[in-house]
Amino acid sequence: MKIHNDFTLYWRVFPSGKRVVYYYAYDENDMRQMGRSTGETTMTAARVKCNRLLKEG
Repeated sequence: MKIHNDFTLYWRVFPSGKRVVYYYAYDENDMRQMGRSTGETTMTAARVKCNRLLKEG
């Protein structure tokens, strides 16, 4: 069994120049799920949002 982070954050830059933070996470079968937008423009806000989502399940 691999050990990995609960989620990983990364930037995505749109053609307009706007930068949005995306994340990907792992399901119960240790399969990586596709990236999803946090809707946040800062890493700190995105990390807080992902931790909240993780606590909610």
